Amino acid sequence: AAEEEEEEEEEEEEEEITAVLVRGPNTGSLLVDPRELSQYVSVSAHAIAQEVFVPFQCDRPVPPEQPAASAPSRPLTAIEVLQATLSHTFGRTSKDESPNRQEEAGVQPQGFTLCDSVRVSPDVSRQSLVISWMSSPAADLVADSVCVVAREVGESSGPALKRMAGRCV
Repeated sequence: AAEEEEEEEEEEEEEEITAVLVRGPNTGSLLVDPRELSQYVSVSAHAIAQEVFVPFQCDRPVPPEQPAASAPSRPLTAIEVLQATLSHTFGRTSKDESPNRQEEAGVQPQGFTLCDSVRVSPDVSRQSLVISWMSSPAADLVADSVCVVAREVGESSGPALKRMAGRCV
């Protein structure tokens, strides 16, 4: 039953607007195609792409407080701790398949996307995260959360950061 409700919600989110009701003093009420809206009213729609740089040492190793039996052979990086921390809150994260913004010799930290809308990419040369998204109320909220948690992870050290890393394993 829960799966059916989720599918219905997803279908509702994907529905396209097929008509808009326009009311005017000279036209009365008209049902028009969204592409023809500009013929009846002077309204425009815009998409705003946003990008924020947050100081962050993406490749900084963070050993867990108490290594678990299933702990990875190498310490987690700060960006991996950030991704794991955010995935506990938002659930949906996916690793970026695209090449990293900054190519250098050696292993580069990998970026990720939250809630299919906010992309978090490392910029190792600037020692920062690049957070990018198309503006919307939900994406703005997620991006703000990423900034706050990134600052917390980036500024934490010692036991607090090790505890975060320990929960990620």
